[in-house]
Amino acid sequence: MADPQQSVSLNDVSDINRSFRDIFPSQETMRQQIVEIAKYSSRRSSARDWVSKMRFLTMRQSEDEKISYHQSSIVEGVVAPATFPASLLPATSPSGAVLELTDGSILADPAAYIAVSYCWNRENVEWFTGDIETPIEILQKDIGKRPRHVNPDVLHRSLAYAKHRGVNAIWIDQECINQDDPTDKENGIQAMDIVYQESHHPIAILEFFFQTQIEVDVFTSLVDFDFEPDHIEVLGDMLSLLSQDAWFSRAWTLQESTSAGPSMMLLLGCPGLNKHSDFGPTPGEFEISIWDFQNAMVNARLLIEEALAAEMWSDDSHAVYASNLADVLYNHIPTIYPNSFDGRRDASHRQQCNAAEALTFLDDRFNSVFSDRLAILANICNYEVRINSAVLELRGFSFSACALTLAILNGDMSLLAACQAYEEEASVLAGCQAYEEEASKKPGESNWVLDQANNGRSARMPFYKNDDADSSANAYGFSWGPKPSGSLRNILYLEECGDLFRLKPATISNHGLKVCGILWEIKHSIKAPKTQVRFASRWQEEFDLQAAEGMLDILTEETQKWLSWREKEGRQKSEDQDRRQQALLRDFSWSLVHEFVDSGHTDLAKTFWSYVQPLGRSEDGWTSKTAPRPYSFETVFGSPNPGFESNSSQDYNENKIKSGLHTTSFTSNIEGHPTILRQIMKQIVEGGALICGIPVKYSGYLEPRVWFESCQADDRVFTPFTQMADKVMLGSHRSEAVSWRVLQTGKVDGDCEVLHCLGRRRGIYRFEGLEPQVYTLD
Repeated sequence: MADPQQSVSLNDVSDINRSFRDIFPSQETMRQQIVEIAKYSSRRSSARDWVSKMRFLTMRQSEDEKISYHQSSIVEGVVAPATFPASLLPATSPSGAVLELTDGSILADPAAYIAVSYCWNRENVEWFTGDIETPIEILQKDIGKRPRHVNPDVLHRSLAYAKHRGVNAIWIDQECINQDDPTDKENGIQAMDIVYQESHHPIAILEFFFQTQIEVDVFTSLVDFDFEPDHIEVLGDMLSLLSQDAWFSRAWTLQESTSAGPSMMLLLGCPGLNKHSDFGPTPGEFEISIWDFQNAMVNARLLIEEALAAEMWSDDSHAVYASNLADVLYNHIPTIYPNSFDGRRDASHRQQCNAAEALTFLDDRFNSVFSDRLAILANICNYEVRINSAVLELRGFSFSACALTLAILNGDMSLLAACQAYEEEASVLAGCQAYEEEASKKPGESNWVLDQANNGRSARMPFYKNDDADSSANAYGFSWGPKPSGSLRNILYLEECGDLFRLKPATISNHGLKVCGILWEIKHSIKAPKTQVRFASRWQEEFDLQAAEGMLDILTEETQKWLSWREKEGRQKSEDQDRRQQALLRDFSWSLVHEFVDSGHTDLAKTFWSYVQPLGRSEDGWTSKTAPRPYSFETVFGSPNPGFESNSSQDYNENKIKSGLHTTSFTSNIEGHPTILRQIMKQIVEGGALICGIPVKYSGYLEPRVWFESCQADDRVFTPFTQMADKVMLGSHRSEAVSWRVLQTGKVDGDCEVLHCLGRRRGIYRFEGLEPQVYTLD
């Protein structure tokens, strides 16, 4: 989308650097603005209708002029050097070539079109030697012939790609959206993600080009995981130029690549150079999918690490430089999950982010019209509910309030953890400013080798913080709102490659946030004396070992450990500690669930079992939150009838099952809070019991089935219902605070009871068999 030369950064014009308390002088002011913004929201039905009628550039040509794949130019898997011949142009007239702008009704397959991602202002394409002197006109139904709008290299390279694949429809925003029609432009902006998601041929045309044959060969070696150390300087120089390509710094191209997912092909120029046929049939283009591109950057890091360990270079500054650049390129875009390439157009395979992750990536991206960032955010996150992009400018609303409202209306709670207090840690662990500055240094200026696993944009970071104090002062605007000191910069987040974690439904009114969920009453003390006796000494032994190993300083020591990851001895020590702690927690979990079963607390046992179960695997072998789990409760413990006893003679391998249980670290997590299993173990060992809860609406009929930390008898906890339902206990979210400790206010909002939030709570819970109720959080 639009990226003229006069682009501005988000940081220059928005309020995301300011806390919500600084933006709004009072909580009531913030509350009123969020309620007002919500009035401008709507579902994007008109945008979807626009997609069904969108226009394409098509090539009018005779049968003699059509070409297929230039098989004659491919010899033994190598595409010979070529320029961009005039024969790749569409049918010509005396005045030049003509493309016709037509609607999608001409397509036998509505997805058989090329969607082009590129930067409008192109400054580094002098290398392109195609026949750009031949003028191309656009034949438009309502006005006749008109000049092209897009840069000639984009148009010619798109045509070449299309003709070598037998595709006769190309979508380019400058040509296919009427930029002078506000309605057409707004609908196009709000539907941009669908355009790239549904295309069978999404491509990104970069300005970067390979200048020498050795550069092509070196890049190919990265893809093949076969790098020659002697070429380290070539690699560093090549990655430096590639990282400067404007495509990696534009906000619109971020949402285009995210929406297209692994099917998007990057086109890197290679004029006059040889390439392997694996990299596409188009002469002069090195074609590589985003998935393979990201893998190549990972390969670069791994290959350099191996060479550094083997001391292949007397001066390793060039290696460090190249490694850091590979990391920067990898982290320019969210991780693209391939799932199934054949089934990528299934809605469940849509690549998307939550708002916290999207804003993190947008932080160093640019676009010319600032209000468009709301649509870009919505497109990246695949939101169904939208806010008109012009609202921010016309009404003078805060961007932070707009972004927060947009996320909440789509059930995305990730921005509620926004807090500047994490800025220092986030710059180290989430790859922010300090990381970018260090990575961009020339050889010899930096001694860092940045950790792909923990410091990149793709790092899995907790975004739900469990509050230390029970007070509505922890929230601003609403009792469920963000912290007063919170801002939209440097937010810790968890990756999401689907929308299964989002709340449903979520609406905002003067009364607050209306959302479905279960209200729990914490009232039952469930004893586990056998487990208490069995693990009391092991608990103390582990604590003594931790004290000796200096592991109780939570955040500072953990950060230091991550930054010293290259030290093999320290890494081995950490691995030994993890194995020891994992064994302890698995043994504890196995004992506790058996004791719950034997004492007749089947509901609680099933909830705990759901929490420690690992992810299942889909048919294509990928771990999946929606796939069946390896061992169901009934498989291991028998029929869940009241009062049944666990059957030790049952046909299963106990050690195999225990070894697969999901147990998070025994030490505290990055937020400075002990992990859930450690909290549970502490309560059992020190107190002999857990204080557990039942659903309020079913208090006379069900056994205790939930536990939440930092709760006392008679507390109330509200757990919102997500599209994942019980599967929220799987994967990364199982350790985060998604529930609220609440007060029942005695007020009603229509038919809904109004609850007042006192702080987030982590815990283990299960919705199975319960009907969620609609509540209003004030």
